[in-house]
Amino acid sequence: MRFAAIFVLCCALAHAQTNNPLYPRAYTGTLALQAGTPPFNSLTRANSIGYAPAPYNTRLAQVTDSSTICGGTTAAPWFTVPGGGGSSVVATNANETLALIVSAGNETCVLGFNPVTLQVFPVGVPLTVCPGSAVPSRSNPALIYCMANQNRNLPGVGETNGTTLYGMTFARLVGSCQACYDASTFAWSKIVDFATCQKATASAPVWHSTIGLDVLDAHISIAMSWTGGQDTGRYYFVYDPVRQICQTLDTIGDGTHPIAYYSNGTNAVVTDYVTGLPLIASSPVHESIMANNLGVVSEEGDNVLLAWNLNTYQATNVGVPPQRGGHTAFSASYFFNDANPAQERRLITAPSQPTQIAKFGCIEDKHFDANLANDSDPLVGTSGKIVTVMWTTPDCNEVYGLDLSGALLYRFSPTWIGNRGSNFYSQYAIGAVSSSRERFFFTSDMECGLNASCLPEVFVADLSGN
Repeated sequence: MRFAAIFVLCCALAHAQTNNPLYPRAYTGTLALQAGTPPFNSLTRANSIGYAPAPYNTRLAQVTDSSTICGGTTAAPWFTVPGGGGSSVVATNANETLALIVSAGNETCVLGFNPVTLQVFPVGVPLTVCPGSAVPSRSNPALIYCMANQNRNLPGVGETNGTTLYGMTFARLVGSCQACYDASTFAWSKIVDFATCQKATASAPVWHSTIGLDVLDAHISIAMSWTGGQDTGRYYFVYDPVRQICQTLDTIGDGTHPIAYYSNGTNAVVTDYVTGLPLIASSPVHESIMANNLGVVSEEGDNVLLAWNLNTYQATNVGVPPQRGGHTAFSASYFFNDANPAQERRLITAPSQPTQIAKFGCIEDKHFDANLANDSDPLVGTSGKIVTVMWTTPDCNEVYGLDLSGALLYRFSPTWIGNRGSNFYSQYAIGAVSSSRERFFFTSDMECGLNASCLPEVFVADLSGN
């Protein structure tokens, strides 16, 4: 294979010259490695330590087990992390002393986390923190945002309506760790009721997307639908907490062009920031995230991915041909897409000019994330859906990193996905990075060996090599 030979040469040279300081001990070779026996099984418990086999040698820890109770889930529980395809969510607070897990009932629990030992606490204690979806602040380690489900009573703020975003402010942990926060001690506050945004409805939505945050929490976003589930929404709301204003993007608009509704009560057809002409793109919402001062809204297919500039309120379709395909991620200046098995990079300002930066040997879905704050930190994610077999090519079913130039592939650990069940999160080893990007939380059923139901638990990999 001609490309494989070139890839080995380029990576060998890159490894000989430099390695990213975040991942000084990562395996960067191109051998087709076998996963080996999973380090965790039905006998291991939360806070058990294991290691990926050589030459990975990455330290791993189990985060949840059968005694972890989150959101009242007691029968055949399973857990994942707050991530997914195209998600820009991180799994920890800003100083990595709190970690988020999501239950089968779609409620988010917060655990104390020691980023040095990879230990979580408490273990085996019933927790219901955010009765819905949550994301940690990117700038304030004491703050976690919660999009609470309807009709829940939150101390100090009352009954939830399904459209309000709340804040949870955690107290410092009393004891030797002066920088840590106490997962059990926090106060509720209201951040914004998205029902006050133009085109919103006061009743609880049927569906909403993940909560989007950009750098320094400058914007908070969400898409909602009052008519059905995912792929039925059309309204994307972006809140500016400093100016305390909300702007709305109607992604279907007039059927040809999206329409923006501004906080001053006006509206206008959205123009394309590449061409300056009215933007031709109309589709319902599949998911939404935040990039660096960009609201990003995707449809189910690969034809529409709107990037809405929150300074100019112009947008462009970064999903225009040549086809982007697959999952996506944004850094400060670039948009990355998985055109399986290729990985592409595009300037956000010139999305129709893709550059192929890598081509994976194993054809599997990739779920990955870039750092919104810079253009230097590698992509980090997981590859996989195929049941573990004897691999003949590298980068199959792995926790991996990819240099943004494509010159270096970091291979941290197998994912040990069994894929004999129907759980999406364990089939794809869905994961999310920590705030420093030196740790990666991921979901796995450890080759269906954790329990009789083949359900997953959450694990964390120390990417730094410590």
